[in-house]
Amino acid sequence: MYKRQLVISSPSGAGKTTICKKIIEEVDSIDLSVSVTTRQKRKDEINGRDYFFRSDKEFSILEKNKEFLEHANVFGFSYGTLKKEVISKIEKGIDIIVDIDWQGTRQFQKYLPNDIVKVFILPPSIKELENRLGKRASEDKKNFLKRMSEARKEISHYIEYDFVIINNEIKIPTDSSAKISSEGLLGGSYIAIEPGGSDDMLDAGDSIELTQGSIDLIGLLGNAVFGS
Repeated sequence: MYKRQLVISSPSGAGKTTICKKIIEEVDSIDLSVSVTTRQKRKDEINGRDYFFRSDKEFSILEKNKEFLEHANVFGFSYGTLKKEVISKIEKGIDIIVDIDWQGTRQFQKYLPNDIVKVFILPPSIKELENRLGKRASEDKKNFLKRMSEARKEISHYIEYDFVIINNEIKIPTDSSAKISSEGLLGGSYIAIEPGGSDDMLDAGDSIELTQGSIDLIGLLGNAVFGS
């Protein structure tokens, strides 16, 4: 009866929303399931396109009437996927992407156990996830730490998914700088990129002009100890 539905989960900051939008832009026969939420609408969001924004009371009524396929509380706000939102699209022959967390995925699978493909998006590393969340203008320290704690919890459930994708596609402004850094005295070296503020991004094959060499801590210690 049903076509397969794509469920995508990830910790906040892993690029899930961007990936979902990209899929919808490039695939005609797929659409995004719009969730209900009790959080406040952000400046660039549109009711009915990004979310159905509802009050706590309205959400509770929907929950009481069993109108959700799945629902969960995330960062103090309620989120839920409406049955009618999903079923109406499926009946029209439209495949859907459902953007939900691990809690919602478990509930969704109970409703359509054989008709979903579950994909988990991981960031390249915890360090990179910290960088992405730390650069969000809306993040204060308390909220940042809370998001990181929830992100680690979310990541621990990746094993429950059919596919795991590491999202390491990062756009780099043209005025960014690069330097060689170390993870510590006993750690390996890596190239750290400090993003600039330009709206223009580097293309494949472009180079970063602003570079900085590393301070060779191991070499300095060797000189100090052995006098070489």
